[in-house]
Amino acid sequence: MKLMVVEDSPLVRQRIIEMLSLSIPEHSLLEADSVETAIALATVHHPEIVLLDLCLEDGHGFEVLKAIKSKCEVVHILVMTLVPTEQHKKRALQYGASYFFDKIKDYNNIIEVITGLVGRPDMNSKH
Repeated sequence: MKLMVVEDSPLVRQRIIEMLSLSIPEHSLLEADSVETAIALATVHHPEIVLLDLCLEDGHGFEVLKAIKSKCEVVHILVMTLVPTEQHKKRALQYGASYFFDKIKDYNNIIEVITGLVGRPDMNSKH
């Protein structure tokens, strides 16, 4: 299974990758730090799970969300943000996000949800 982490902060992205590598070491992890890279990687590699930050240096995560949902058969997109407004949540879910997280309050829950998704039989049949 392929997972992609889209986060422009190198420190945060690396920490998430490290935590996921410990939790689910047998799965492929892709990294993107920009809208352009995220869309390109998703189009080529077709990850089953995408963890997507809404605020990226070169644009907004909503651009990535819409592009991935229209071009790929991603099973789950988990959106995270430092600005978890109801408007952002509603928009993310409207565009096809499966989950919406407050990046600070829900940090540990993000890893737990991804680990749980990977463990589901319907997700592992996609290998």
